[in-house]
This record gives sequence, C-alpha cells and structure tokens, in this order.
Amino acid sequence: MNVLLLGAEHRVAQELSGLLGESRIGYRQIELPSFDESLSDTLISEIAGTQCDVVAFTPQIPLSRLSFRRRLHLVDVVKTLCAAISRSNIPFLHLSSASVYDGRSKHAYSELDKPSPASDMAKVWHRWEAIVRKHFQKHIILRPGWLLGRDRSYLSSEVKQALGDHAAPDLVAQATGTPVAPEEVARVMFAILKQLEMGARNFGVFHVASKDVLSSARMLERIAPDSYLNIDVQSKVLNYELDCQKILRNFGIQQRSW
Repeated sequence: MNVLLLGAEHRVAQELSGLLGESRIGYRQIELPSFDESLSDTLISEIAGTQCDVVAFTPQIPLSRLSFRRRLHLVDVVKTLCAAISRSNIPFLHLSSASVYDGRSKHAYSELDKPSPASDMAKVWHRWEAIVRKHFQKHIILRPGWLLGRDRSYLSSEVKQALGDHAAPDLVAQATGTPVAPEEVARVMFAILKQLEMGARNFGVFHVASKDVLSSARMLERIAPDSYLNIDVQSKVLNYELDCQKILRNFGIQQRSW
C-alpha cells in the first residue's frame, strides 16, 4: 500500500512519517505551505498526480486571529485540495479536532453527539470536516482530545489552541478534558492505515484520546508552569471529555495513559 501524507509541520505528521519509514508501507510526504497562502497550480497538480491508495491529511490552523475573510480562505484552501484528490475515490484519513464540541455536555462526548463549534477556530475545523465528508465517501475523520505532548514543554499558544479561544488573551477556561500526545495520535493513524491495507472498511468519525482526565488548571501546571496563561475562575466549567469506544469496537484500538 502507498500512502500520500499531506502536511509536514504538524507534530503528528512528523511522528507518523517516522512510523511509516520503519514499516513496509510505502509513502510520499508533501509539505503544504502555510494556509495563509493559496495552493499553487503546480502543487495541486503534483498532489492530484500522485499515485496512492490512501491519503492522510494533517492540517494545522494558524494561531493568529481568524477574521471572517481568513476563515473563508482556510475553508477554500481545503476545498481546493480535496477536489483535486477526490476523483481517485480512495480512503481519506483526516485529522480534525474535538474542539468542534462546545464543552457544555454533562457526559463524555460520543461520535453521535452533534458538533456545536463555539469559537472561530472550531468553526473552521467543523467546515473542514464537512468538506471531507462531501468529497470522500471513504473518509475517516479523527477527532483527538487536547493535543498536548508528554513530559515536555510546548508554547503557551498551543495550550491555548487546545483549550479554545477566550475573550481575554491571557486566560483559558475552566475545563476538564482528555489529553492525547501527538505520538499517540500518530500510533492510532498508523494502526488504521495497516488495517486499511488488510481490507478494513470502517469509515466515519472516530474519537482519539488518552484514558486520563485532566482539568485545564492541572494541564497548565504540568506542561506550561511558567506560561503567561491563567485560568478564568469566573468562567463556567466546560467538559471536553471524549468517549472512545467506537474506535475500540471498529479497530481494536485501546486508550492509553497520557
């Protein structure tokens, strides 16, 4: 099997590339420009002309402020990308985000819960999912929980992206959620690719998260103790916990500790 891996800067893509390089699965990785730019005709032709059995797409949303025009641009870029590939009618593995939920549920979110994106960033993720579903009947959309690395510090902006937008730039919401490390998401994507190679046809939306539940306060303490970010103690406590039973039933992938 040959995999076309779109995206090189995303930490998940870097981890997945390493796993593919050590396996017998063939792959080609094409680096995409910043989504602040339009995709060139040359790049679109290169992507459309690449022979592959599966596409794995790991997009990133720029962390700067999303104006309405900028959100439209991000949507158009992915729409153009998917239109270039969809003619081949191959499985499309898309890395999305659990931020499509608004955090107001009293239970762990399952894939049956309707997305209700609250922030501008979440609305872009939601539109990207809709584009993937429209263009690819054989789609696998992965919604990871809080995407945060293990035992290492990352930029505060990444913590803020994981927790969603907030009106105050130095505050994040009170919340509980299920973190997941980039290398764990890459492991899940690799396991799915191997099962697709063996003929699996389990398509749809799937959650990916660790079995641990953390508060946003505990998360900041663990990975960004010196961050400028603080918890908004006046905010309503949000819940971003994910139910991951569907991916267990369909692919046998079990949750691990963060």
